[in-house]
Amino acid sequence: MSTPSSEAVIAPAAAPRWRVAACALLMIVNALVSGLLLLQHHRVGAAVTAVGQVCGEGAQSGCETVAQSPYAEVRGIPIAAFGLAFSSSLAVLLLLAAAAGPEARTAAALVAFVSLLVALAIDLVLLGVQLFAIKAFCKLCLLTYAINALAVVLVRPVHRRLVVVRNGLGAPAGRAAFAGWVVASLAIVAAVVAGSVALRYRERLHATSILGLPAAPPPLP
Repeated sequence: MSTPSSEAVIAPAAAPRWRVAACALLMIVNALVSGLLLLQHHRVGAAVTAVGQVCGEGAQSGCETVAQSPYAEVRGIPIAAFGLAFSSSLAVLLLLAAAAGPEARTAAALVAFVSLLVALAIDLVLLGVQLFAIKAFCKLCLLTYAINALAVVLVRPVHRRLVVVRNGLGAPAGRAAFAGWVVASLAIVAAVVAGSVALRYRERLHATSILGLPAAPPPLP
């Protein structure tokens, strides 16, 4: 028969709350940067000015060169929109898990760790595109890559077996946290897609107004 002390020794350690919360904060920062880049991609004046202060303006701006390159979109969806949705979704998961309990935190840490590893692999591809294809660097894009790398270190899981995800879903609080994450993620994706479409429509209207609208028909006699 095991004693309380032996049970304490073999009990699995949970992901530290502060690490999960810190990673959530990093994802919020990444979401804000990605949102700024999305607005800049669609030529929103305030965002263009803000990005210009960091990256430079006109031909001197690597951010502008990258944003206006054909590699800035995938099937018509800006890369920044993917970054905004991903970072926002992961932030929600980590915040909900941090409040749900140790099992949920450990499960969320593993999910976030794997997701961020995939994101870093994509970041390396995007970095290669900037280096070899575009031949320009977006400082704010590089910032998001660095934040993802730091987040991987922060949220490294105590256990890397999928059983911790099952354990996290075993408790009611864990199931509620993950269910809330799924619902929130769907809402985030829908909002980002709708916002990107609206920004694209706004950009086209702005371009039309600059080029000039068709002449109005003459007034009736």
